[in-house]
Amino acid sequence: MIHTFAPADAGMVAEFEALSVDRETRGTLESFLCDGPLAVKRNGDVATHDRRIAECDAPLKGYDAILLAQFSVTSAAELLRGRTDITVLTSPESAIDEMRRRSETDRVLGTAC
Repeated sequence: MIHTFAPADAGMVAEFEALSVDRETRGTLESFLCDGPLAVKRNGDVATHDRRIAECDAPLKGYDAILLAQFSVTSAAELLRGRTDITVLTSPESAIDEMRRRSETDRVLGTAC
């Protein structure tokens, strides 16, 4: 998991661990702080922000997936996907996938509104 805001790390890791227990999965998560891009983005330089996020992939060889943990980091997803063969996930895309999955389950079970 790549994130750019250190105080958010503990909460995101705890959420992942809780979901792993709830879903009875054995996933593991390693968290990497990509320090610096957030300040650049706040100054309006999205291209440099995205490049710096993508450059944070260096220690991530051999992982099954890379999660861009925050909505603000999502803009770097395509650039990062162009640099690696590892699946790149984003919080917004994952949320949409989950909503679709739930909607389909509700439709099949006849519980949709």
